[in-house]
Amino acid sequence: MKKRIRKIRGISCIIILIAFILSLVEVPKHVNAETKNLPTSMKVNAVLSSHNGDSRLHKEFSSTSDSQFVLDTPESLKAEEYSYDSITVSWSGVTGASGYEVYRAESSDGPYNLILTSVSTSCIDKGVITDKTYYYKVRAYTVTGDSKIYSDFTPVVNGAATIINVVSVGLDKKTDTLTVGDKDTLAVSIKPKNATNQSVMWNSSDETVAKINSKGKITAVGAGKTIITVITVDGGITASCTIIVKDVVKNPKIKGIDVSKWQNRINWSKVKRSGVKFAMIRASYGSSGVDQMFSANYASAKANGIAVGAYHYSYATTVSRANKEVNFFIKRLKGKKFEYPICVDVEDSCQRGLNKKKLTNIVLTYLRKLSKAGYYPMIYANRTWYTTELDDTRLKVYDHWLAQWGASITYKGKVGMWQYTSSGKVKGINGRVDMDISYVDYAAKIKKLHKNGF
Repeated sequence: MKKRIRKIRGISCIIILIAFILSLVEVPKHVNAETKNLPTSMKVNAVLSSHNGDSRLHKEFSSTSDSQFVLDTPESLKAEEYSYDSITVSWSGVTGASGYEVYRAESSDGPYNLILTSVSTSCIDKGVITDKTYYYKVRAYTVTGDSKIYSDFTPVVNGAATIINVVSVGLDKKTDTLTVGDKDTLAVSIKPKNATNQSVMWNSSDETVAKINSKGKITAVGAGKTIITVITVDGGITASCTIIVKDVVKNPKIKGIDVSKWQNRINWSKVKRSGVKFAMIRASYGSSGVDQMFSANYASAKANGIAVGAYHYSYATTVSRANKEVNFFIKRLKGKKFEYPICVDVEDSCQRGLNKKKLTNIVLTYLRKLSKAGYYPMIYANRTWYTTELDDTRLKVYDHWLAQWGASITYKGKVGMWQYTSSGKVKGINGRVDMDISYVDYAAKIKKLHKNGF
């Protein structure tokens, strides 16, 4: 009995001690949960742990405290002239913003009206009155549920649209060579790009040579030279282009050669003096063969004023192989300009015996890809191949380079170039060389069409 009483007294003492300790722990009365750009709700519970941490005493939770959602105010607001009737308004972005509202007034005191809502950090205020000052302020907002929370407004800034004068004018060409009947267009560039009045006038110093319309389109009228001048309405600033017009050459016969590594090193200066006007130079063969003299021949011929074209020797027996070869060929041409056509040479024995449709499809693969890549394409073959191995009716739209050695042409189709011998002799070249005649002034034609890098 005495033991039980002592046990009860011990428990009572413990209870009294716990109550005393809890009376010393204050329940948090207020929780301050200030945050920016992150809405939160918080409450706090007081906890008292025993010395060894194995037991805890809790009091009731504090009341809940909700944080106030606050957006930063946009900074660095600017209102700058964009054109004579537009003002660019820009500001720095705000983290957490869904968008921005731009307000405008015609005086610093207002009233300010919302002119647009933007998700970007800039906008163009169009249709303003030139030389009138406008006032702007911006605020950010974020969407929370069905409502918006706004930042404070930025400080007010002002801006005005003024007349922007032309500073300079330029043309895309300083010289141009045309043939009677040709047409070309000069492109004008005005600085600054946002100049208020970009109207121009045109003048030809000799309209018997070339005329020009209000849009910069030139028509070559007669042989000679004229100066085309563009004049800005704002300020009368000018730029000019010299136009040289040549007469149409009827049935031209232009002397040329075609070469490859088999001619070894060529003295192009001597070749030029011998009267050669153009050279077709082998660039590649098959799907991986590079003519080792191509770069040297190209550079030296150009340096001596000889017009240059390029050709690829084909081994393709399928359209797939032709695609691979023409892609390889095009890579060899990159970065170079050619006054004469870019040609596929079809004559190898591996292609003989393919049916007409298949071989023609192979050739068309080259020609179409070259054209798509911006080149002036041509096909080379001999008379027999044009008439028996290929379906020439499908190739008529492309220029033909005919190999027919002899004194005259018996092929009935249209010929752009004729290779008339493989046993030519030209100063500057050791041994024999293929000789050609061009019946088209390809240098003028290709430049006019802006093909082959022009």
